[in-house]
Amino acid sequence: MYYSKSRNRSNIKSRSRSRTKTCVLALDFDETLAIRDSSDEYVLRLYTEFIRSPTIANRSALTRAVFGSDKRIDDILIPLLSIHGVEYVVVSANVKYYVEQLLEASGLRNYFRYVYGSIDEKGQFIKKRFKSKLERVIFVDDYSKHIDQMDGVLPRENIFKVPKPKNKQHGIQRHLFERLLKRIQKCKQEQ
Repeated sequence: MYYSKSRNRSNIKSRSRSRTKTCVLALDFDETLAIRDSSDEYVLRLYTEFIRSPTIANRSALTRAVFGSDKRIDDILIPLLSIHGVEYVVVSANVKYYVEQLLEASGLRNYFRYVYGSIDEKGQFIKKRFKSKLERVIFVDDYSKHIDQMDGVLPRENIFKVPKPKNKQHGIQRHLFERLLKRIQKCKQEQ
């Protein structure tokens, strides 16, 4: 499996937008891609400060608050989002503009073909948007309601729930990352 561990996330070019993508990885944003809810007071305060003064220090503080440590970004998110032949999309209940701004500020926006926001009925949305390739959509979310909405829409092996351990960082962590890599590899082989 090919992936790039480029540390300079802000200079990464958008990947090809061709229709030859074999798999779609549809990720929720809050507490899935991100480690906390982006409406958290702390994140909102850092975001406001970054908008007022977009310094490197403010960008770094916002990135750490939303996505976790540099180690999580470099060892989990970048490799997960850099697999050749996968179309990456965000399907969030949060406001699209805000999610895009957080991704952009953190240098991760270019990894995603689309960001869909204000989606509460994710099962119906996925069914309509990806109707011709549902067997190749892998869905990841932390919220049971959205996981339940996928029943009958996607194959069960393509639905992943992000655990929420008490007193530990939320979002995709090492164990789930490894399971996702295996499922993506299998999806690519099934083409």
